[in-house]
Amino acid sequence: MKNLFALMALLLSFNGFAVECPVQFGTDDYMDKVMAAIESQTTCRDASAMTEACAMGSSMDVQFVSSALKLCSKRVNRSATVKKAVESANRLCTKKYAKSEGTLAMSARSFCLLEITELYDGLLSPAEL
Repeated sequence: MKNLFALMALLLSFNGFAVECPVQFGTDDYMDKVMAAIESQTTCRDASAMTEACAMGSSMDVQFVSSALKLCSKRVNRSATVKKAVESANRLCTKKYAKSEGTLAMSARSFCLLEITELYDGLLSPAEL
């Protein structure tokens, strides 16, 4: 029980490190600046956090996620075994949202794909950089 509370405290502590979108919403070049901010990140985790911070809950998120996936997929794609596992898990995302319609569903599917890729990227050791 003590370990459960420690784990919950650890998970809740991450909220203090939330990333804010550095781009002012509503500007004409919002999308371009957000994509540039995502692409400027050096780790998959940072790119994912930036993508989440700037998410719109619309089909525009698909392009933001695509930018993050470019970075996140670099290490994942180096291992055929990991790449295969990611592709298999990605099919679950596609299946989950297959019957859903609208821009919010498109966004949710994209973030599902990103979360899986980020998870596998995080499981790789630093030696696999």
